[in-house]
Amino acid sequence: TGDSMYPALKAGDILAVKEVKNKQNIIWGQMYIVAISHKGDDYLLYKYIQKSEKKGKIALVSENKHHQPVEFPLSSVTALGLIKVAVRFTSAI
Repeated sequence: TGDSMYPALKAGDILAVKEVKNKQNIIWGQMYIVAISHKGDDYLLYKYIQKSEKKGKIALVSENKHHQPVEFPLSSVTALGLIKVAVRFTSAI
């Protein structure tokens, strides 16, 4: 849900994801599904991962420019998946 990755992703899209087991293997600038546990809250986000200017942090950036980038410590990432394919079905009836 949400429109932070619109138009790259829309609600109902089917994603193929490759699990990333080592956070040191992040390909900067690529789109990921990111599970984060931070200050007692858990998040599941679809974002581009970019390097942060702050040591030990990553910047999660939306496709939709109406959403501001957010930063989290890399240590708060609990799971990471590189989005390889997005499939969207449309029909005209």
